[in-house]
Amino acid sequence: MEQSEPTKNSQTAYPMGTPYQERNEEKDKKALEKAKKSLRKIEGRRKTKDQERDEVYDDDDDDEDIEMHDLPEDGEIITSMQSTSAPSIKLQMRYDEKAKWELDEEAGKAGAIRWAWSGVGFPGDESICIENFESQTRIDNEDFLVKQLGQDILDIKNIPAEKIADGQLVKTQIDNERKIEQFALHKKSVVKITFQDASVSSANYGKLRTWKKFEQKVNEGVPPPPSVAVEQYLACEILLRTGGSIGCRTNYLWRHARSLAQQQIHLDPTLLEEVEKRLNPRKDETFQEMLDIAKKAIPRAVSNPYHQAKRNQYAPEHKLFYHVREVDILMVIDEDRNVIYFQLWSALSRLLGMQVEEKTVDSFEKYSTLAPGPLPDATRHGLHWTDWLKEHPEFDFRNPANDLRQAKSYVYHLGGHCATGDSQGKKGVHSTADSSSRVADWAHVQRQEEILRHSALGGITESLRFLFKRLDPELMEQYEEVAREVAKLENIPFQTRRDIDPFVTKAILVNLHTTEHKDTSDWNRGFAALVLVGNFEGGDLIIRQLGLRIEVPSGCIQFMRGKDLFHSIDKWTGRRFVVVNVTHQAVRMHAENKKKARLGISQPSNDGPKRARKDSGDDDSGEKGNKKQRAKKASKIL
Repeated sequence: MEQSEPTKNSQTAYPMGTPYQERNEEKDKKALEKAKKSLRKIEGRRKTKDQERDEVYDDDDDDEDIEMHDLPEDGEIITSMQSTSAPSIKLQMRYDEKAKWELDEEAGKAGAIRWAWSGVGFPGDESICIENFESQTRIDNEDFLVKQLGQDILDIKNIPAEKIADGQLVKTQIDNERKIEQFALHKKSVVKITFQDASVSSANYGKLRTWKKFEQKVNEGVPPPPSVAVEQYLACEILLRTGGSIGCRTNYLWRHARSLAQQQIHLDPTLLEEVEKRLNPRKDETFQEMLDIAKKAIPRAVSNPYHQAKRNQYAPEHKLFYHVREVDILMVIDEDRNVIYFQLWSALSRLLGMQVEEKTVDSFEKYSTLAPGPLPDATRHGLHWTDWLKEHPEFDFRNPANDLRQAKSYVYHLGGHCATGDSQGKKGVHSTADSSSRVADWAHVQRQEEILRHSALGGITESLRFLFKRLDPELMEQYEEVAREVAKLENIPFQTRRDIDPFVTKAILVNLHTTEHKDTSDWNRGFAALVLVGNFEGGDLIIRQLGLRIEVPSGCIQFMRGKDLFHSIDKWTGRRFVVVNVTHQAVRMHAENKKKARLGISQPSNDGPKRARKDSGDDDSGEKGNKKQRAKKASKIL
């Protein structure tokens, strides 16, 4: 494909961030109003039982709640605060993705377009065309190596390692109820990890002995995080100095302010000592009123992702993680052989060929140049994206040294989802904005998005179905049932296959760095399936509760219990695309309720695999019988 010459942004000013201004009476008043309104919303949510999701907001909130506090115009006078105010704390600049920035005339003439919510794209450039290679995205299930791979996955899961290993050679390591087995199977290197104290059905990963021992060792080397009192104080300081305009909706205000407070300590560790000296009551009545609100809005300590990043950095430096690398197959299971985590190295090239993997990378590069990508929402993703851009300015479209067709770091959400806050799916399933309104005016983008779905994403889905069917066929059937129900709506463009795609939502991460989190919206006890492609180095997956650090090269496929496991990635360099395939719990509930209503029957929800437990009877005959039945059922899959 021929593209026009790379367009350089010739702006001389590169806005690295927004400095915090001093307080004034007008900002104090606005900040208190917003803080009180946010607290009322928080207390209202606390009174309800629906707290499954913590990302609730009202669509009726005024847009001005989302705006950042602007810098003063030339000549504008800022009224100083009364003398009762303590000297201001020195705060680091807030590097924000919403800072004012406009495309220069040259870039606009070259077809570059951006909106307040997006990076830069070239949606009108019809020379950017994604190759249609749908015909190459079918797995040859009669191929000997493909059939062998499918059977190997079943055998690794269901048969003891010593019975299937090449030469019956198995290297075993046992510690803290975690059994690690290394062996070869048909010349493929395998690591099988069994957590004897884990249970997928109860998601008890926070009680694993491995995790407790791991955390104890990290505690010895990393100081504790800042106290909640320090976070409350800094959150108040930030809200008062910005008039409560910190780039989020009202419901997010206190959580976002706390995140900004955590960021300040991360940027300037000496700030901690200074704030601790100021924690005594102050004569500043306005600040004290704000602090009283803060104690109600953010009353207790929560996970500090900046501090956790330090802990995660300490762990590999001191070799506390078990590092899985240069392995063909990794399978992590619980005591009943339910899969907790699975990874297949070089999965796309094994199942579809290296050419398909290369075309997949090319497709993502072209689509992310064509369609302006939405910037990560700081209220959901924290402010780590802005830190990431400081470390990788080559991805920042505002950097005047960058090629606007290559400077991109954002995430697309394609397919269907329920409205934020609708955790029960009562308001229906809707097409994501990236699949509908944001491309509605660009016919060429819509055509390319359809090719992307059935070619690059279609090949990914084909590979995921092959593996899902062997890892947990019963759960896959449930996913497909929900997908069929959603497909009846006919207005949700999520299908990447001509038959059925088990995953309703796909997130395409373009050159993003993922900090530690859980995917709280996902299917209860379900899987998130990830595919990683590109030209990059680093980016190991860290699953702290399992004490694992896993090498993640291009072309690999992962299945993980993302809703229940904290996970993050290590730093990386290069260009990296990740496709996260999920079905949200709200979508599942909506589909199941629609089916019940249509059939007029009551159908209980199944929150995941439920297997017979080893202590379920007076002897082990029941467990043995269940194992035989599972092995027999698994063998029929092929």
